[in-house]
Amino acid sequence: MTDHPATGSVPSVPLATGDRGAWPVGRALLVTLVVFGGGQVLGLALLQAGSGWLLGWGAVLDPGAVGRLSTQAQQWLVIGIQLVITLAELVLVWVIANRDGERREVLSLRWPAYGPIDWIRVTAMVFGVKIAVSAVILPFAGDGSTAKDLKPFIELAKDNGLWLAFLVAAVVGAVVEEFVFRGILSRSLEATRLGLWGGAVTASAIFAVVHLQYGIAGQLVVFVLGMAFALLRATSGSIWPGVVTHALNNAVALVAMKVVA
Repeated sequence: MTDHPATGSVPSVPLATGDRGAWPVGRALLVTLVVFGGGQVLGLALLQAGSGWLLGWGAVLDPGAVGRLSTQAQQWLVIGIQLVITLAELVLVWVIANRDGERREVLSLRWPAYGPIDWIRVTAMVFGVKIAVSAVILPFAGDGSTAKDLKPFIELAKDNGLWLAFLVAAVVGAVVEEFVFRGILSRSLEATRLGLWGGAVTASAIFAVVHLQYGIAGQLVVFVLGMAFALLRATSGSIWPGVVTHALNNAVALVAMKVVA
């Protein structure tokens, strides 16, 4: 990727060419599976262990142990585990990306040559895209499934301590997802015959799939946001515009849920 001037409008999307920082697709997919698949498995194991700790160690092997906890205990346990897993994923990605001593290049850690106006533009672009796509897609959810999907998160927002822990997890989670999906996976796919657009579409589709908690309509919004983040990384040559706007998106969403709660 080439550097861009610090002033003026956000650069136009270049064609994907040989990216020296891109990993082989197989390695990129393996990292994605290890980080998110491993995180899910570890999370389930910790959830079961935590339930056993709260109910007595005889409950560790009881698959229904979590359901016997109070709602508040379940919420604290789930959010606490999510925070631990997210931080562990961040450390894991940080270490893996430096396997060949090339972390800065692999993750596109170079700070973008953006001025204040550029940051305002990219932030407005991401939120504008989200609002526009949501306005088109969400009314077709039909049975209100998206609202039901978000209900557990709104319930969490009623507890200040839980909400703050969830906010931290969501912001750190945005960093992890950008590092993996845009810093590693999307770049690897773009360096193949798929090119910029094919790579971004494929990586964004996988990104949407891992957000099952939002339902079909919500996943479509996530897919479009994934495309926006991928194009930000491609046009700036840096992961940071996507990280910042992704973290802001998560934070604003949680603040909105707190207001609703």
